[in-house]
Amino acid sequence: VNAPFIKVEATKYTEVGYHGSDVDSIIKDLVKAAIAQRKKFFREKIGGSVIDEIEQGLLAALVGELPERLHNRYLNMLREGIFDSIEVRIPSSDEEEQQPIQGFKLHIEKPNRPEDIKWDYVTVGEAREYLEDMHIQQLSDKQEDDIAKEAINDVQERGIVFIDEIDKICAPKFKNSSRGDASDEGVQRDLLPLIEGSIISTDHGDVDTSKILFITAGAFYQVKPQDIIPELQGRLPIRLSLNQLTEQDFVDILTKTENNPIQ
Repeated sequence: VNAPFIKVEATKYTEVGYHGSDVDSIIKDLVKAAIAQRKKFFREKIGGSVIDEIEQGLLAALVGELPERLHNRYLNMLREGIFDSIEVRIPSSDEEEQQPIQGFKLHIEKPNRPEDIKWDYVTVGEAREYLEDMHIQQLSDKQEDDIAKEAINDVQERGIVFIDEIDKICAPKFKNSSRGDASDEGVQRDLLPLIEGSIISTDHGDVDTSKILFITAGAFYQVKPQDIIPELQGRLPIRLSLNQLTEQDFVDILTKTENNPIQ
């Protein structure tokens, strides 16, 4: 489903007003994960056309203009790696004050004023990888706003948050909380509007959490699920208890799954 997903630990967060991460950072981290996912999809989408453009540019730099028959022949040789050991020059990646290079051709053609750019000599094989990453990054930067909007939409419509160790922010009903940095109940109450549905401001825009799927888990050795505040229990209506894995379960995991470690 390509849903944005993050896993967090409930003990990482503290009640509002105390030192530490507040629960809003869960959504901010989810947006970051969604943006990274969208950029990955973008790279995969344009990767083929970028590679073709780089290959055409490298070939032009190596052999110049050729008749179509020879061009296709040399292009196949380039793709087969025959030219990978030949040296070419590209703008130095270490030059901090280097001006951005617009367009692909300038990466392999001589600039108007060679003294303006410092050059590195690399093999064709190294140049292909370097130029591919740089060109995709340039295209990705140009689409930054659109990628962010799509990522926020992904978060709002398909986002999944897994909150582990939820039992660590619970206290037995007959005992007072002993945490010194923030009350257990306070963290639960901070999580409540997030799970109920609220608007969270992020660096990339506002996010409505009302459709995000929240899944919580905990060992519940010292406390029980009933020790969670009633309001939060009401927003987590489906409850499952998991049994410990048996020896046969481990055998099945190693032998009957599709991608097991011993295949």
